[in-house]
Amino acid sequence: MAINPIRFLLVPRFVAMLIMLPVLTVFGNYIGIVGGWTICHFALDMNTSAYVLRAIEAAKIGDLYSGLTKSAVFAWLVVTIACHTGLKVEGGAEGVGLATTQSVVYSLLAILMANAVLTGFFFFL
Repeated sequence: MAINPIRFLLVPRFVAMLIMLPVLTVFGNYIGIVGGWTICHFALDMNTSAYVLRAIEAAKIGDLYSGLTKSAVFAWLVVTIACHTGLKVEGGAEGVGLATTQSVVYSLLAILMANAVLTGFFFFL
């Protein structure tokens, strides 16, 4: 039985996605906080200490955990669906295009369903 080298290329992609999507989530949260401060400071004339105080009062540690957990689950879904679809490609360039479209659609549907389930789990249990 021959070893398929393509299957060994999936592990680094899988690990990279599982690491980088939560990192990008933290980065996005940081950019959102800086953007909120910018609007509050320059458009609403709120001082920095008032913004930080209100942000700390409004933020809950559970929001951070739920966001990071969701991003890890979404990363797992996307990479699993994309790799599975990519390994089944046939038909040259046209097959690659169809597989890419199929992968994106299935990933979006899976993320939508997983988001509903995880939101119910985190906020209603």
